[in-house]
Amino acid sequence: MKYVILAVALVMPTLMVPAAGAAEGKHVIGGSIGLGVQNDDDISRFNPDAGNAEDNDSSDSWGTELYYRYHFTPNWGVEAGYLWSDAGIVHAFTSGITELQMDSFEAARVSLYGRWGFTERNSFYAKLGAARVKLEYQYTKDGAGFNDTENGLHAAAGWEYRFRNNLGINTEYVYLKTDNFDYQGVFVGLSYRF
Repeated sequence: MKYVILAVALVMPTLMVPAAGAAEGKHVIGGSIGLGVQNDDDISRFNPDAGNAEDNDSSDSWGTELYYRYHFTPNWGVEAGYLWSDAGIVHAFTSGITELQMDSFEAARVSLYGRWGFTERNSFYAKLGAARVKLEYQYTKDGAGFNDTENGLHAAAGWEYRFRNNLGINTEYVYLKTDNFDYQGVFVGLSYRF
């Protein structure tokens, strides 16, 4: 009986791994975490009395993203994602110095995805699309908050390694740009293709 269990334990993992050259799935779900720098060029729009004394805010941030991608060919697809980010360490140290600070942001996006596979498992990829970004600000003196929503550009480029079980790991550079806001970050993540 123990030989049957051992045989099943050895054979089952090979049945779960798709054969080389098997058709790839059209759907991908994934998530990533990362660090970045966010900048708002005109926060004086929330405090007109401040004049030009306080016209921009930059800070580090950490972020998380979830996404779904549909491939219409093996190398091209469309991706929808949701990225949210909170202020980082620099924000914590400067919160007593500046009167108004960006606290966090959220971005819903849709992007065209293209990849170039340079080996069977390794590929470079790029994403380009549109994003709707919700910015949240907070006065450090009284805690009052303000929100602003802007439309803009989403761009990303990265590298992915896909294992035989359709699980993938990736690292990517992310760029968001609206009229007043820009964000640059580096993310690492996991994805599953089915």
